[in-house]
Amino acid sequence: MLPAHPEYALGTDLWSLRLRTEFPSAPGFIAGILVVLVLLEAVLVVAGARLVSLLFASYAYRVGGMRLWVVSAVVVLLLFDALHVVY
Repeated sequence: MLPAHPEYALGTDLWSLRLRTEFPSAPGFIAGILVVLVLLEAVLVVAGARLVSLLFASYAYRVGGMRLWVVSAVVVLLLFDALHVVY
């Protein structure tokens, strides 16, 4: 009754770690994936900053909140990229 690889359904298979092993002869494909990943991350950071700016009425809190969001989101996304794409 169980599938052959139940861990795949949990999202723990870390598909991005297999990009270079599964597609070594397709550097264009890997480059395309990296470009899409960076664009999606940029959209996430900008959308989060816009949302934070809408949440705070005071200018000081708005700017501080946006800076905090951008810095923390970039750090987390860089860690994600380093874990999943670089290694």
